[in-house]
Amino acid sequence: MTFVLSEKTITAGYRLKEFEHIGSTNAEALANAQTGEAGSVWYVTKDQRSGRGRRGREWSTQTGNLAATLLLVHDYPLELAATLSFVAGLSLVEAVEQLLPDTPTRFQLKWPNDVLADGAKLSGILLESSLLKDERKALVIGIGVNVLHSPEGVPYAVSNLKANGYSQGAEQLLEALAERFAVNFALWNDGQGLETIRTHWLRHAARLGEIIRVQSGGEMLEGTFSSIDSQGHLVLSLPQGRKKTISAGEVFFGAETR
Repeated sequence: MTFVLSEKTITAGYRLKEFEHIGSTNAEALANAQTGEAGSVWYVTKDQRSGRGRRGREWSTQTGNLAATLLLVHDYPLELAATLSFVAGLSLVEAVEQLLPDTPTRFQLKWPNDVLADGAKLSGILLESSLLKDERKALVIGIGVNVLHSPEGVPYAVSNLKANGYSQGAEQLLEALAERFAVNFALWNDGQGLETIRTHWLRHAARLGEIIRVQSGGEMLEGTFSSIDSQGHLVLSLPQGRKKTISAGEVFFGAETR
């Protein structure tokens, strides 16, 4: 079975490029942008061999899992473009819930860009960008999802869709994901609808209102995850009523380490 986009997604202006196997969908999309690709294109495969995650980590895509990258060409300020990770995460959670409406699994979003299934990592999202010759920017939103398999030998809990009752393939997931992204990107509306996206994202937020630890800027902070602000920064409540706003970092739950 091949990947397809729904009529609704196509009508919204999105296209699709499928690969039997590829090194990195992010790298392919960025290279295409430099040679004139105008964007709103999904690059997808079930066999990605040189994927990468946040902070330079490798992202393994075993055959049958989903590696998908959306290329957008834009002139958004970088900080605003970064908030599209929340659009992507929200869209994936909504797609999974749509495909698994009767599962008891709780799908949640872990700040800034992981999707969890009952607390175990199901997906990672990586945004990268490059400057184009016309001074616009190429933004790629890479989404890797454990559909049939979970990686081995990682120092944190992982899961996959099949283990949570999913009986379809990466193709159906991509179709649902792309459709939900088209809806939420329109809602985001060049950043004017970011507050609405933020509200929807928080409804799915993992450990909201609970004690978490955050590695940021060389220090480990512990406090209550109270919210994300209007720019998508994590708001941590510390002792004595202090609050700390964190723009970049890594969240840890309980005894979890990376």
